[in-house]
Amino acid sequence: MWKYYKVFGKKEVNENCILGYSVKDEVTKLSDISYEMDNVTVEGYVFGIMPSTKKGFNSFTLKFSDLTTSMYVRIYAKTEEEYNELIAKFKENMWIRVNGYVKNNPFYNDFVLNARNIEKIDSKLEEIKDLEEEMQKDLDVILIDRSLFDRIIWVNRLYLKNGMKEDEYKDYLNTYIPLVNEKIDIVIALKTDAITALKRDYNANLSLEKRNFLNEDNVNEYNISLDNTIKLFENKAYVFDTTDTSQRETSIEVAHKILDSYRSRALDQVKKMVNFK
Repeated sequence: MWKYYKVFGKKEVNENCILGYSVKDEVTKLSDISYEMDNVTVEGYVFGIMPSTKKGFNSFTLKFSDLTTSMYVRIYAKTEEEYNELIAKFKENMWIRVNGYVKNNPFYNDFVLNARNIEKIDSKLEEIKDLEEEMQKDLDVILIDRSLFDRIIWVNRLYLKNGMKEDEYKDYLNTYIPLVNEKIDIVIALKTDAITALKRDYNANLSLEKRNFLNEDNVNEYNISLDNTIKLFENKAYVFDTTDTSQRETSIEVAHKILDSYRSRALDQVKKMVNFK
């Protein structure tokens, strides 16, 4: 049982607080962060710790993922003593809840979450748990939006941008490729070129304001990582380029691919049942 202590009114601390106070705000997915934000709370795990490389700079960076995508988390200390105490509290694969503000960082050329409050939490592999619960219901079809497969795409992008070491990337693949193969029958991915993506965003939102994340470079990087990830799943993952096709045409192509996949699976099951070779 956690013991809470009241501090300055509504702010609370408990034995799991690493920095600041206990975080009670609504949790946002990293994949939903596409612009700078003054106050945001996320949950995820630490897969890397980057100490300060310069003496006198009392800050360090966590490589952080919530299994939808990844982001750097910056932590600042007032003194060298506080820096040493804080960095010692973090371990790889630990799960944390982080509250802070998101800014575009020129050094990383990407969004960075600057932490105000950090709290240690239990592992949150809820998506896998939810999927397993649905599979127990003996349903014919389970549709998943932005699932395990999507995580591998974003991690590949992080790896290509030198945000993850090769051994860390291989460890991630060794963990999540088997999960995709075990729990997902078919993956359908859609993509378009960067200019078409920007035009569609404008038509949908009728806004000319510049997006911090949705730009040519990021769309191109995502498409490269999508293609890289597709190659890891032969006869399971299929990508459809929607640049020059209508929504109706794409829907028909996707439906045919899904039906073909299930026909093959059904035929394989029948062969096994009758021991036909």
